[in-house]
Amino acid sequence: MPWSAFGLAIDPARRILWVGSAGIPETAEVDTTEIGRGVVIGVDLESGQRIAELALPDDGREHVPGDLSVAPDGTLFVSDATAGVLWVLRPGAKGLEVLAGPDALVSPQGSALSADGRILWLADYALGILAVDPATGATRRVEQPWSPTLLGIDALLVDGEDLIAVQNGVRPARVLRIGVDPAGRAPER
Repeated sequence: MPWSAFGLAIDPARRILWVGSAGIPETAEVDTTEIGRGVVIGVDLESGQRIAELALPDDGREHVPGDLSVAPDGTLFVSDATAGVLWVLRPGAKGLEVLAGPDALVSPQGSALSADGRILWLADYALGILAVDPATGATRRVEQPWSPTLLGIDALLVDGEDLIAVQNGVRPARVLRIGVDPAGRAPER
């Protein structure tokens, strides 16, 4: 299964490199029966050995695990933009579970946990920035009170109380620093 690699995330405490991989038409020498299949692979950073392989379901939908992020406790969040699903692997779990699904998402991209761990910020290419409860998956769209659009964001990071967003879905592409109010309702600047 030499598929294309998409998202990467390092869990520094457990020394694991997580890789999102999928078979897509652009993948060199891909077996056409593998197009749309996705997997998240865990690699031990010390030995280089594969320690986990978490297949996304064979449910008739295409899956591409494109963006990954890791919480301090080892919880892994996986965005599947093709299926419109945000997956989660909680510590001790044997497989990925749906945290938020296509009823709330269109094209989930990068995610980042707030400094206090209460909010998983999630970029959705078509919806803007969402605030997801990392425990329940409850999802709400972050209000946008000013001019620069929050659509077309691919990567998202947390820097203190601010979000850093890579927005490649607009012209020109840009990097935004977004200050969010303490309750996570709306950008302040």
